[in-house]
Amino acid sequence: MKYLALIILFSFFLNSNAYGCENKPFITSQTGDGKSFGLFADAKYFKGAPEWNITSDEPPLSISSAVEIVNSWAESFYQKYDKVKIENIRIQSPWCMGDKVWVYVFTLQPEIDGNPVFGSQYLAAVTMSGELIEPREVESK
Repeated sequence: MKYLALIILFSFFLNSNAYGCENKPFITSQTGDGKSFGLFADAKYFKGAPEWNITSDEPPLSISSAVEIVNSWAESFYQKYDKVKIENIRIQSPWCMGDKVWVYVFTLQPEIDGNPVFGSQYLAAVTMSGELIEPREVESK
């Protein structure tokens, strides 16, 4: 019976870590008014996502494909702005996903009438399977 309990506990631990850290963002940012936004590694984004060994392989999703995905999303998500530029791109492994799961993280900068709109909440991520991760407000405790 003791072994059965250990097996169940161990399998629960594997499942909860293998497919995301549902309630904790892997990136957070705070706006000037104190609101926090984050990118969450929900399991739905990573099921079936290819693993990537960064020391020996090229990324499963090209950077140009990831840029196309985020640009298409930003055009509809940030409709009130004239345009949205990509300010920064980095590749990151979410802390809760292990070292073979990676995402492209984009910092974006919207513009209105040619003037940049500054804010740390303008971000998104794209998984190596092409799933887009939208920013969500992080609930304060």
